[in-house]
Amino acid sequence: MRVAELDKINRQARENPEDFVAGCELLYTNKIGDTAKRIADRLKTSPIVLMSGPSASGKTTTAKRIQMRLEEMGVRVHLISMDDYFTTRIDGNTPLDEDGNEDLESPLCMDMPLLNRHLKMLSEGREIHVPKYDFVSQSRTDKTTPLKLQKDEIAVIEGIHALNDEITGELGDKATKIYVSVRTRIGHNDRVLARPEWLRLMRRTVRDNNFRGAPAEKTLALWKNIRRGETLYIMPYKNSADIAVDTFLEYEACVLAPISSKELKGVSPELMKASQSAGILDVIDLFEPIRQELIPSDSLLREFVGGSSISY
Repeated sequence: MRVAELDKINRQARENPEDFVAGCELLYTNKIGDTAKRIADRLKTSPIVLMSGPSASGKTTTAKRIQMRLEEMGVRVHLISMDDYFTTRIDGNTPLDEDGNEDLESPLCMDMPLLNRHLKMLSEGREIHVPKYDFVSQSRTDKTTPLKLQKDEIAVIEGIHALNDEITGELGDKATKIYVSVRTRIGHNDRVLARPEWLRLMRRTVRDNNFRGAPAEKTLALWKNIRRGETLYIMPYKNSADIAVDTFLEYEACVLAPISSKELKGVSPELMKASQSAGILDVIDLFEPIRQELIPSDSLLREFVGGSSISY
């Protein structure tokens, strides 16, 4: 994995934050362009794109930005959220973890037979009816959306289980697989200071507080189980991806750390330790701050801090 140096980050944030932000955003934009081109090059044989990644990896913005770039290239994109294939929750139908608790990260929470059938039908040019899941009632609604891929059209299916062999096994070369995550560490003097999962935790802490009204304590209470689910259900399949997109923006901790610092410091030491995230408190105040106003409206960071020009 790549290591970004703390001293270099802070120097650029202090001396010329505008150019620093712009340069980081250009690198990400170039990744989107390269990914879109590779998808377009495989369009005739691979009309399905499967996009997976762990929590707060920036999957949604990455999918939207790829869609925008492909449509500029004349390729129509249909985005499908794998979340809409969740099964209606009723007593007894949710899988349990090793401690007997509900395992909401398990792929068995989804209607796997329907998802498999729909992916196969799409890849064969047949029409499907995409379901709609209501998270308030935790049930599938009666609403569906018909979809049949035409010439120069693709379907991008985004979800944490999108690379799972039980889902992708029958598609073969008809699918382009993409793994999206933060893959860069931040270091200082040959020592790693911030791991990718800590950067994702900062993203999620800010997003949960901004958009879900959830304090850091609630985020941290879920984090251990989220990380367990990533280890069991996401990481084993990441190496099967045709394309890996590192969504790390070198300036992001300069924005996220000052926002999340007070929240994370307010979490009990016991909960920080249980979530395996206590080390983040040793580094969260080491970053030179950058004002949110410098973040472009279409930046991936806007998915977490708000103010995005992209419709989610």
